[in-house]
Amino acid sequence: MSDAPAILSFDNLTITNNQGRVLVDNANFALHKGERLGIVGESGSGKSLSLKAAAGILPRTLQTSGSVAFGEGLSRRDLAMIFQEPATSLNPTMRVGDFVARTWRLHHAGCSKAEAVDHAVDLMEKVGIDQARDRMKAWPFELSGGLRQRIMIAAALASEPSILLCDEPTTALDVRVQAQILALLSEIVDRDGLSLIFVSHDLAVISQICTRIVVMRFGEVMEIGDADDIIHHPHNDYTKKLLDADLGYRMDMAAAQQSQDESMPLAR
Repeated sequence: MSDAPAILSFDNLTITNNQGRVLVDNANFALHKGERLGIVGESGSGKSLSLKAAAGILPRTLQTSGSVAFGEGLSRRDLAMIFQEPATSLNPTMRVGDFVARTWRLHHAGCSKAEAVDHAVDLMEKVGIDQARDRMKAWPFELSGGLRQRIMIAAALASEPSILLCDEPTTALDVRVQAQILALLSEIVDRDGLSLIFVSHDLAVISQICTRIVVMRFGEVMEIGDADDIIHHPHNDYTKKLLDADLGYRMDMAAAQQSQDESMPLAR
């Protein structure tokens, strides 16, 4: 457990639908200042619903009990969220630069349109978009999946958040672009001093960016621990099954084992 203060706490969070089905069941965990927390589990585990509860964007058909509490001096205004599929999050009738600039103006009262454009260009450059001022005029369909996700990250940063929530932001990307986005998010979190919650069904992805992991199944928290302990010494049988089913994890482990074997002297 981190010694830093908790800045976002999930206290007995329970989410049910109109039929009384429990989708998240008494979830208890916290994000600490400066921490990178991963939530992993299969589809239907409640990981994304937990993030949406924190962001206040759960569907009205769902009911909650328990609480999601922010640390001292913080509120939902200090939180930004990046979603899984940027193609559906971006407005197809709005140029991407306008999207980032309008997001900036939404969170900075009194900012002029010209100032917002300059800030949008700066944010787009910070997320690794070349020729950012020219790209301001692009439509979403003109950009690759990786570039669209960079636009979404730039828009999230426009609110100057303290907490960044990522709901499977690399799932729709190929492996090479996925690695680039993970590296970018890691750099941004360190550079801007953010606290991160990263949701994924893939433990291999989670382990690349997170220092602590929450494992969920059918709405229940099954295991919480440091990333290294969860990956290499899982206690819960479900976590072990996740690891066994994770092809990326097995490939990483096989590559590490091969490297270790090659470094050992040959038996004579």
